Amino acid sequence: MGNWSQAEEECQKYGSGSHLASLSNSKEARVVAKYILGYQRNLPVWIGLHDPQKTQLWQWIDGSIDLYSPWNYKTKSGANYCAALNPKD
Repeated sequence: MGNWSQAEEECQKYGSGSHLASLSNSKEARVVAKYILGYQRNLPVWIGLHDPQKTQLWQWIDGSIDLYSPWNYKTKSGANYCAALNPKD
């Protein structure tokens, strides 16, 4: 899975404005999880949610505050607190 920063850098290689996914509601989360399951089923994948200041103020990569928060797979990755989506959940 690599770390969150590596995943974000890989996304940015796809062009200007490309980032890890930001998921604002359960419908978006289900669509992304279904897509991921089409490729792999065992590993969680990084999403664009992080807490760069480690203040429990989680925000998306675009700077918006996390208002949809069912995430139970938050983890430390390097210097940041980051979130991953487990497609099996």
